[in-house]
Amino acid sequence: MKLRIRGNSLRVRLTRSEITELVETCVIENRVQLGAQPECALVYRLELSGAVAKPETVFQQSQIRIRLPLAAAMAWAHGQGIGIYGEEAWGLKLAIEKDFKCLEPRPGEDESDAFENPNGGSHAACAADAD
Repeated sequence: MKLRIRGNSLRVRLTRSEITELVETCVIENRVQLGAQPECALVYRLELSGAVAKPETVFQQSQIRIRLPLAAAMAWAHGQGIGIYGEEAWGLKLAIEKDFKCLEPRPGEDESDAFENPNGGSHAACAADAD
């Protein structure tokens, strides 16, 4: 699971196996260790919930929790859609997307579990995501 923070937006990208795990367990999380002590970590977590009508985010105790509507997430996981998008009332923009293969190989990047890129022959999509 990749987390991108840019301005007032969060984008999370998931590979095929991560989406399978999310569908099977209704939760997936990762952590970034930001210091030597175990509590110096940022945890980011996706949860599927029948109790929410749109994506929602909670930040508490160094954890970013994003809850996705169960039906929408299942349709996305099993369909052709690229992502689930939302915006919090206080301005945070959310994008939960399938992780696509780059159109040009990147040294050291394993994309064997990524989705086929729907843009086919255009190199702009990968170049724009390099930052």
